[in-house]
Amino acid sequence: MNNYPQGEGLNPVFPNNVKPYLLGLTGHRPKKLGNVYDLNDPRWQNFMQDLNQVLEQRIQEYGYVECHSGMALGADMAWALVIQSARERYPGQVKFVADIPNPDQPAKWTSPETVALFYDLVDNADERVTYAPTYTKECLNDRNIGMIDHSDEVIALWDGTASGTGHAVAYAESLNKFIKVLHPEQYGFEVKRDPRTPVVDNTQNYNHPNGNNFGNNYGQSGGYSRGNNGYNGGGNNYNRGYNGNNGGNNGYNGNNSGSNYSRGNHGYTGNN
Repeated sequence: MNNYPQGEGLNPVFPNNVKPYLLGLTGHRPKKLGNVYDLNDPRWQNFMQDLNQVLEQRIQEYGYVECHSGMALGADMAWALVIQSARERYPGQVKFVADIPNPDQPAKWTSPETVALFYDLVDNADERVTYAPTYTKECLNDRNIGMIDHSDEVIALWDGTASGTGHAVAYAESLNKFIKVLHPEQYGFEVKRDPRTPVVDNTQNYNHPNGNNFGNNYGQSGGYSRGNNGYNGGGNNYNRGYNGNNGGNNGYNGNNSGSNYSRGNHGYTGNN
């Protein structure tokens, strides 16, 4: 395990004798997903519904869940919103850790509303972990490694390519983490692929790291060898319970259009 930066603990959240379940996420950014940046888009709404379903299940199973978000555009920000909503529905049972590669992470983001959302989420995190004082070539990867090191399970919005997300998945598998893959195409994202980048695996048949042996094969002949456990793919296996269709009192109200966010009682609602 790599040295984990000292986090800025803002809220202890759990009793001292509690060992929470640790849940992290890795995923593609909007640039690879058809440039869909608006989290109000139905594709992101459906993804967030599935994330909420996973988190709800883990809360029921383990009681206390510590959730890590890398706070990048796209999947990370969607996950942070899901965490925040669940934390308010389950006070004292969900901890939100913002794993930030450097304090200036959103410096090049073009949407003022998204930048404001980033800082609002970070300000409301229970703990902030920063990996470098300024941007470096290593800080993004260091963030991924630190976050995965401190996860029992990693959710991956991953198309199966040998990408940055693919490397994160491979690293998680090398540590025998439980990995849950959600394929972007099941939500309707048009995945932008470099034709020179091999498709590493068909993630529709992938779910559990203990049934897969691909960590050591990553980058070798462009493939993974698969075990017996497969991914029960797609949103059809989930109950759409994440408040995507109605008002914002209990989470992210994805049906309201617009690029701005206003704080609701238990999450975020998009401005009309």
